[in-house]
Amino acid sequence: MAEYLQVFRARVPRESVATLLAIRPAAVAEAQRLCPELLRAELVRLDDDTWLDVLTWSHADGEQRLMRRAAEFDAVTKMHDLLSDVAEPLRGEIVHTSV
Repeated sequence: MAEYLQVFRARVPRESVATLLAIRPAAVAEAQRLCPELLRAELVRLDDDTWLDVLTWSHADGEQRLMRRAAEFDAVTKMHDLLSDVAEPLRGEIVHTSV
């Protein structure tokens, strides 16, 4: 079964990092409850205020499936409110994985 990667790049002000890390588990759990196609979500700090949110989906349209449930967001909205300068996400199919 194919998997699809989506990578968001955003800034998180230093004063918001602790809040982001606190709300993140609930936001990911909420997203997975609303959209089981979200398989994994990894948060990567590039430097003091630049972060990557790396999402793995079981379907190429996973993000659209999740966004159809946006009216039900609580923790996801709170997490997104902490982000700024969110770049257009990169998307692609995972074609090879090494363990």
